[in-house]
Amino acid sequence: MRYFRSLTATAAVALVGLMSAPAFAIGTAASTTVTNSVSLSYQVSGFAQTPKTASVVFVVDRAIATLVTAQGATATKVTPGQTSTGASAYPALNYDVRNTGNDNQDLWLAIIERGAVNVTGLAGQGTGNAFVAAAPIVAVDTNGNGTYEAGTDTVLTATGGHYVLSNVARDTTRRVLIVVNVPVAAADQDRDAFTLVAGVATAGGGAFISGDSNGRNAPGFAGAVSVADDIATVQNVFADVSTSSVEDLAYNFSANTQGVQDVIYNGQHSDTNAFVVAGAKLFVGKAVQVLWDPINGNRYSANNSDTLSGNNPKAIPGAVLMYAVGVSNDPGSPSATGINISDDLQSTGEIAVGNSNAVVGINVPQNVLVTLNAVAVSLDVPDSPNMNVISYHTCAAPAAIATTAFAAGNPEVAVSLGVCAATEKGVIVYFVTLK
Repeated sequence: MRYFRSLTATAAVALVGLMSAPAFAIGTAASTTVTNSVSLSYQVSGFAQTPKTASVVFVVDRAIATLVTAQGATATKVTPGQTSTGASAYPALNYDVRNTGNDNQDLWLAIIERGAVNVTGLAGQGTGNAFVAAAPIVAVDTNGNGTYEAGTDTVLTATGGHYVLSNVARDTTRRVLIVVNVPVAAADQDRDAFTLVAGVATAGGGAFISGDSNGRNAPGFAGAVSVADDIATVQNVFADVSTSSVEDLAYNFSANTQGVQDVIYNGQHSDTNAFVVAGAKLFVGKAVQVLWDPINGNRYSANNSDTLSGNNPKAIPGAVLMYAVGVSNDPGSPSATGINISDDLQSTGEIAVGNSNAVVGINVPQNVLVTLNAVAVSLDVPDSPNMNVISYHTCAAPAAIATTAFAAGNPEVAVSLGVCAATEKGVIVYFVTLK
């Protein structure tokens, strides 16, 4: 976009259509004094006469423009329960906010939470419901790494419903971050979009520029009047471009309310970016089988065999039961960490654990079916019956059998499976007797 003024200069003698060339583009600094001079040489009766000169002086007006550009082609992934506290790097929405005018300005910022609005051209923005972000933080990316670090990046404090980038030099960009606390109840593929709006104020903590000398008003303001050009006065001209996407809204900095789609020449600009929840789709299932009772004997024909014996043991007092707990992480999910399984087996008093007097010679199957995500999954049984321990395969090491003793008190089963990456499965097996 270019903005220029043409001038007509007249000499003391007759001139026909002498005009200066365009004097400046939007990059010329406001308040610059520009002098245009013309010189007329001529002869009388073949003798050169003293040249005639004429000049005109004007000051460059202030082209007011800012440009907000959301960064990244893909939605920013967050996890349920994520918070913005601490020194770690947290995912953040990135926006470049540029003063594209020709004078140093304060830029006023506002954020509009948009929920599940579709963001034009943004990949991977999710197909789930909107989640409501808690305690959004707006910060300047001090170290330029695109993530938020508490204590490193400069947090902006809201004043009267908006934030301020102070003294942004012309043709200068600041990287602005939005980081949020994500509710722990947010589900995979849930999303939350934010529109960042920038308006312009006088540099150094001055007033918001609500209108220009062409009679254009910023959203929510009125009273601007189109006035004649005054070559001796710096006049304000809104020179911002319009947004191209319907989700990019204007903002009323007077009432601190969102407006309709942003338009050209209103003294502000906006763009929209989005978070998407990338939660681990972790599934847990539990199965129980009666392996043996004192009347019917073993359910299976041999130890570590899935072949049935033909006997049908029942859950009568003295019976030995096998519990199996399966855990799996869905394909495409991020790794789940800190997986802990607990089971309060004796809460109702019918089950005995850690029974050193258990009957020997009980056959267990090689595999057990556990329903995970509505699908029956065959999981390896990691150990023969040992009534005093819990046996398990972790997700990360499915071939290695680990054991632990029943915990004292409540819960009796307390097992950590550590990390479970996408597609990985873990299984826990323990044996009890029915009182």
